[in-house]
Amino acid sequence: SEQRASRITQLDSYVEEIKTSMGDTIANLESKLSSQTEKLHLVEEKLRRTEEVLDAELHKETDLPKLTDSSSMIAANGISLSTLYSEYNHLKKQLVVERSQKEKIQVQLESFIHELDARKPAIANYREQIQFYENSVKELVGKVETIRAEKAEVERDAKRLRN
Repeated sequence: SEQRASRITQLDSYVEEIKTSMGDTIANLESKLSSQTEKLHLVEEKLRRTEEVLDAELHKETDLPKLTDSSSMIAANGISLSTLYSEYNHLKKQLVVERSQKEKIQVQLESFIHELDARKPAIANYREQIQFYENSVKELVGKVETIRAEKAEVERDAKRLRN
């Protein structure tokens, strides 16, 4: 019975450890995914602005319609077309890297979720075992108490008969 209680405690701690570990891992991955998504949006916005400026700069070079406000500001600061193009390429590469990282994190998150789903039956089985052992312990404790009460009654009867 003490061994069963020990086993139940061990199984409880194992279940809690798995829950905690998976919960922390999932939360960590979700946090990373959120961070990467935010970075991705920032890079996409920067890329969009750079494309607008580059487009405006091309129009300036060919004496096409007036530049937008941001393009005018960049042109006034003396940024060359080659600098803009270099920045554009750099941002494009950064965007590809960010997307790749986001996909990797999503794959990891899905993998952990599948692993946790795969362990659900084992966890449920542990819970059933724990419930079974708890019920068995309760039954045994009840029987022990009944036997003690009967023993005490028999001892009282024996003592009374001796006197």
